[in-house]
Amino acid sequence: MLEPQTPPRIAGQIAEVALDVMYETAYRLRVRLRDANKERYEVPILTPKVGNATSNERLFSVDFASSGFGVTVKRLSTNEVLFNSAVGPLIFADQFLQVCYVSS
Repeated sequence: MLEPQTPPRIAGQIAEVALDVMYETAYRLRVRLRDANKERYEVPILTPKVGNATSNERLFSVDFASSGFGVTVKRLSTNEVLFNSAVGPLIFADQFLQVCYVSS
């Protein structure tokens, strides 16, 4: 459960955001943000059918902070940061998403 920066910056900002991380293959990581307290319609996205990568197969690690929105994706072999969203606030509202990040 993530709590975006407060106070809300826009009307309808969602207070609690759930973060789902799925290691679909050793090379593919899927990150999904959603309202933690309310079910919403999601447009179906067709992706190739895959299983979950085991921890031995994963090429990436994901760390996150529950305060604010700090998600960091690192390459396990070199510890290189590939994605870091701790540089700015997350704004998540009805039909609006703002994520600030740096990548390598």
